[in-house]
Amino acid sequence: MSERKSLTIEVNINQPWVLAAPPSLAHWLCLKDPNEVWRADVRPDGCVEIREDYNADPNDSDMLHICNLDDFIVRLVALRDEAKKHFGEDWGK
Repeated sequence: MSERKSLTIEVNINQPWVLAAPPSLAHWLCLKDPNEVWRADVRPDGCVEIREDYNADPNDSDMLHICNLDDFIVRLVALRDEAKKHFGEDWGK
């Protein structure tokens, strides 16, 4: 079994997401990052499915289904801050 590796990629903050498929107000807004590692399916009810592909293989991915994106972001920032307090400012680099 091959080892799963995340790709470290520079994020273009001016365009972190591009359309992956034509948008549909009644269904999903499908987005991807320009490097095609991350994909997001945004629903009109506020839920989001985010996928990260590993080893440049869309069949080898992790997916999160999130229905409160703002709360999730706050929790992730707090988690990162706690990890840095415990392991030091270089944690995750």
